[in-house]
Amino acid sequence: MPTTVSADVQLTVAATGASPASFVVEPNSTVEWVNDSHRYPNFEIAFVGPSPTSTDANLSGSVDAPVDIYVSGGPGMYYYVIEHQDCDGTTQKISGPFPFSVHQCGACP
Repeated sequence: MPTTVSADVQLTVAATGASPASFVVEPNSTVEWVNDSHRYPNFEIAFVGPSPTSTDANLSGSVDAPVDIYVSGGPGMYYYVIEHQDCDGTTQKISGPFPFSVHQCGACP
């Protein structure tokens, strides 16, 4: 069973090529990518352009280990790709780029 954190947003890495929904988070939020694909049991998140997290964040995951990032970057649009990898970590497919937005939400309920 994967170890999880209390994520503000949780996304599933789809091996079928389905696009994850775009989403909005506030600064200092946590985003988690989980994987349920046995065809591509490993994956990596790679940001295109600026990253909303620290440069030493582990962006590699698997069926048993989700990728969790702490959004420490400032407000703006961020883009990422998903590298779908087989059992030995060889990239077989790249999906994306997919967008998400970081902004302060003072009026949110």
